[in-house]
Amino acid sequence: MKGVIFNLLEDFVTTTWGEVAYEEILAMCPVHTRGPHVGPSTYPDADLMAIVGAACARLGVTTDQALHAFGAFATAPLIARLPRELIPFDHPRDLLKAVDDVIHLEVRKLFRDAEPPRITHHDDGDPDRLTLYY
Repeated sequence: MKGVIFNLLEDFVTTTWGEVAYEEILAMCPVHTRGPHVGPSTYPDADLMAIVGAACARLGVTTDQALHAFGAFATAPLIARLPRELIPFDHPRDLLKAVDDVIHLEVRKLFRDAEPPRITHHDDGDPDRLTLYY
């Protein structure tokens, strides 16, 4: 997992619950990497999930609640980091449908060691719904 995701998770927790909560969460984690996460570096996926698990335990939320809230928080900052020509989408659903084939393709070009998740989708035609599979 790229360090930028760890950075955004830290921003999410510190913005929502404060720096002390984030430090307590890190102290609870059996992570492989110690020290600050650097945006373009790659870290074990298990480290991110350890932080999420500790955050859930510390904050009293479910993993689904935590990941949903983090996804909502992280979407705009991630999109802001992309070159404008990569996101010519008029609607969020079009962007979500292109994550794997467009955005993750570019991530793999920029970062040879990147292993973005495979994301597929099912569009049943309802303009208010798009099912993503991770």
